[in-house]
Amino acid sequence: MKFSVLLLFAIFMQVYGFSIPIIYDTKAEGCVNGTCGAYCALEDAKVFPGEQYNWPGKCQKLYCEPDFSLTFSTCSEFDIYDEYTWVGRDNSKPYPECCGTQGTKKRYNDFD
Repeated sequence: MKFSVLLLFAIFMQVYGFSIPIIYDTKAEGCVNGTCGAYCALEDAKVFPGEQYNWPGKCQKLYCEPDFSLTFSTCSEFDIYDEYTWVGRDNSKPYPECCGTQGTKKRYNDFD
């Protein structure tokens, strides 16, 4: 039963095209804030496996997987079809507060 639900969920995600942004092979080694070892690195972000990092100024949360791939949490997770306007987005705040609040539904005119 659990497998069937998982399979249906996976098919649903493939059909609708939603995926979590992932960057593979971000492994680097060194010391970060007094802790040394292998970590995920992307631009100025350095995250140890199993830890998450609220990326300042980017309105994203990063999670370093044990295989050194980085998984992103972004505001688009709340609106995967880009159907709504967002009010009060502020990149100086941590994720998800930086996303603001969901506003009105966008109106599309197919005849324009």
